[in-house]
Amino acid sequence: MSKTKLFRIISREIYQINTKIDMMIIRGLPYRREARRHKLLVRMLDEVSEKMRVRHSALDLISSIF
Repeated sequence: MSKTKLFRIISREIYQINTKIDMMIIRGLPYRREARRHKLLVRMLDEVSEKMRVRHSALDLISSIF
């Protein structure tokens, strides 16, 4: 799976879980499990985006040399 596609999938999942957390807060329900999942997804998104930045910066460096 490409990093771009993975980035989109994780972003979509974060959006969905945020909506679910919002509804649970409004209803006064506990949302600990969802908060942990959100935290994990944010970490994964940071990892993927960092790898994408490193790859792009390396390509920029190589293209500037040639």
